[in-house]
Amino acid sequence: MTQLEARVRGLVMKGAEDGGVVWNTTANETTFEGSVSAVDLSDVLAQWHYDANLESDSLSASASWTWEGSPMNFDLYSVRGTLVGDLSEGRFLDVGRGGGATGALRGC
Repeated sequence: MTQLEARVRGLVMKGAEDGGVVWNTTANETTFEGSVSAVDLSDVLAQWHYDANLESDSLSASASWTWEGSPMNFDLYSVRGTLVGDLSEGRFLDVGRGGGATGALRGC
């Protein structure tokens, strides 16, 4: 699939022109190549049931992700791959508990 744009729990995912989303039905896994953006990461973290201990003005990143199943089976907890980007005006609010952004990053 190309020209894909999806909004999933505060993340905006746009497929790359030359790949986008590919569902390998033989291996039953999906690959996503494209961009990921968000406004305030504290809102995104809360929607994924993490402590909202990181806030930002925006996130802009490129992603190369793979997950089990169809494109509709996307789950941030089980995605494999890379996310490289910029976080604008971001700051950690409370890193002592490690259940928010630090917990999400630890799982990567």
